[in-house]
Amino acid sequence: MCVIISMENFKMISIKLIVKIILFTLIKSLNCENDDSYIFKTSVLPRNFDLLPTLGNGHIGFTVFSQNIYMNGVYNGKGGDSSRARIPNWANIRVDYCQNRPNECEWSLNVKKGVFQETIRSKEFHLEHLIFPHRIFNRAIINQISVTRLNNHGDLTLKLIQNPGSFKFNLKSKNSERIDINFNVTRSEIIKNHVIHSKCGRTIFVEDEKYQQETRQVCVMFKEVPAKLVLKMNEFSMIWTHITTIDEYFEVAKAEMTDLLFMADHAIISTHTNAWNKFWTNEFDIKIDGDQNLARAIHSSIFYLANSLPSLVTRQQQTQFYGLSPNGLGRGRYNEDYWGHNFWDTEVWMFPSVNLMNSDWSRQLLGYRSHLLNAAKDFANASGYRGARFPWESGYTGVEVTPEPIYSNEIHITADISFAMRQYFAMTQNFEWLLTEGCEMSREIARFFSSRCKFNQSTEKYDINGVIGPDEDHQLIDNNVFTNVAAGYALNFGIFTECMCSKLDKNYPINSPEIELWQKISDNLHIEYDPDNDYHPQFQGYTIGTNIKQADTILLGFPLDYPKMNESTRANDLEIYEKVTRSNGPAMTWGMHAINHLDLKHFSDAERLLNKTYTNYIRPPFNVWCEYTSEGCGAVNFITGAGGFLQVILYGYAGIRPRLDHLLIKQPSKLPGVKEFKIQRLNYLGTRFSINFNEKSPVKGFIHFDEVRTGSRIILETVNRKYLVCQNCTYFIFEDGIKIYPEDSYPINQCDISY
Repeated sequence: MCVIISMENFKMISIKLIVKIILFTLIKSLNCENDDSYIFKTSVLPRNFDLLPTLGNGHIGFTVFSQNIYMNGVYNGKGGDSSRARIPNWANIRVDYCQNRPNECEWSLNVKKGVFQETIRSKEFHLEHLIFPHRIFNRAIINQISVTRLNNHGDLTLKLIQNPGSFKFNLKSKNSERIDINFNVTRSEIIKNHVIHSKCGRTIFVEDEKYQQETRQVCVMFKEVPAKLVLKMNEFSMIWTHITTIDEYFEVAKAEMTDLLFMADHAIISTHTNAWNKFWTNEFDIKIDGDQNLARAIHSSIFYLANSLPSLVTRQQQTQFYGLSPNGLGRGRYNEDYWGHNFWDTEVWMFPSVNLMNSDWSRQLLGYRSHLLNAAKDFANASGYRGARFPWESGYTGVEVTPEPIYSNEIHITADISFAMRQYFAMTQNFEWLLTEGCEMSREIARFFSSRCKFNQSTEKYDINGVIGPDEDHQLIDNNVFTNVAAGYALNFGIFTECMCSKLDKNYPINSPEIELWQKISDNLHIEYDPDNDYHPQFQGYTIGTNIKQADTILLGFPLDYPKMNESTRANDLEIYEKVTRSNGPAMTWGMHAINHLDLKHFSDAERLLNKTYTNYIRPPFNVWCEYTSEGCGAVNFITGAGGFLQVILYGYAGIRPRLDHLLIKQPSKLPGVKEFKIQRLNYLGTRFSINFNEKSPVKGFIHFDEVRTGSRIILETVNRKYLVCQNCTYFIFEDGIKIYPEDSYPINQCDISY
């Protein structure tokens, strides 16, 4: 490790203090929070079993002790009736004990290991029941029960209950209990001396006949479950492992089952827990010292997001990922939890946090949109516009599947996708992605908005009329300020990517008149502004005091970082809209308010809103996110809220801001009540670094470069100095923040990055 000190920035700091800082940096390693911040225990299960953990691995997902499993990309129902297809949960197995003797039982979720555990401590025996979707063998759900005898008083018998729920097809069923998959008869075979049952079936309806020619197949294999486990009198302990595998293809489900049957019990667990440990150690973590509740909220939020995303290393081949819905992969049946559809939640609330956790995941999220680009083009054309118009709600095919067609007018989702693309490129500068996916998608989005905007001769501005903004309480409004500013960003990103691809590929076709039109529209979009009150009316005709559902106009400050706005306007937007926003609305609203206040150095307001962002939305005992603060919870496992909350830590207090040509750490702020916090192993352009903030340090923080990609030359710039960063080197972060960027900025420096 080396510590680089710029003496120009330390004229007022004594040599003695500098030495102390160096020693602090060399010796101090933030392992300050113990494992309790990763483990959630209870001796009493919640009455509402929906508040049990939802577990997944990007291929399959389920809620503990529920009768439902869901598989990536498997939906049933036509158009607005499309929802995740429920697969009966043959892995829903319990020992028949705790229901009658709950005082001898305990339940825990260990997010560090990715395992849910039921523990029984009786006078006769000790039992541990582990449940998890495997991270490497991602077609599999594992139940592993280990029993240890505490006395030798005869045979020990434990009854097992398997409750998969209904799986018989009923065409007439149209309520929330509808059957989504018509399974065939059960087949049985012997594999490695185990009786293995299998069932294959197909969903009942296609989502859209044009884009889906046949229903989806699902094949499930599961070990036979005995009526009871028996530990003989002369046996001290036993381990029983149950395996369920699920895939579209029977051959894949069988291959996964076979591989696991030939593994030792301990190896099945260790390959899974090692994968999770590698994530926390080598990929991403946020460590907190001084506020255990905040640390637990952060770790559970990271886990619930990450366990909804695809395993990055799997035994079987990965398949196309079909997006991150507001409740993750383990929920979304008909009439519940937004039916498993994808919304703007992905790109605005979850993507920014995921993009800093692992850019491979963020590319897969964008890959979902790219995979369905043809449907978006057709949607724009059917609407009378050019380019690509993405649906407000999407599932398997990319067509509009909102049950309430009015919400299809939330066209800002198309701009939100463009903004996520901007963030991904800013963190990776992935030129290959631009040429294969990014340029086409950003071009088609820009084409959509250039045709959707209409020139107003009386104002000489371009209007976007008849839309719904993020505040869904006001519908079919004109010139929603968030929609218009986001559309301007999309047009500008289209200009930027066209320039980039023409530099990267000399044969790339450029339509100069079209790009000039995009620039003209972007420069002249109607942006609502009231000079008398120095604020942005939410839409044309909005009056101060009108109640709204959630954050809308204030999103101009963050995440958009709209440059054409004075600080006084931003402050007024925050004050005016906080007063009229639903108090029990979604958590993300208060997170965005908090970040905006941090940018304005309103630290007491930021602290108040940070607490409001998560304390009333996370439900004990397993820190499950709810959509609302009310007792009813709303949507369960609401990882949209988790993503918004993590943004407050990452983009607010740490001040991280990706820009197209650099990464900015902007005026970082100290977390209230926290002695120290560390964001571990961020990845910028393939170079990994960690950021450490300590309340006792005379500087804002430290940045340590864990890995510098071979052959790359990365510059770190402070107000007074530039450094060529080196691996295992540490640098100070000052009040004004730092910039990080590649020494060679071609071809980005050849293209306009105004905003």
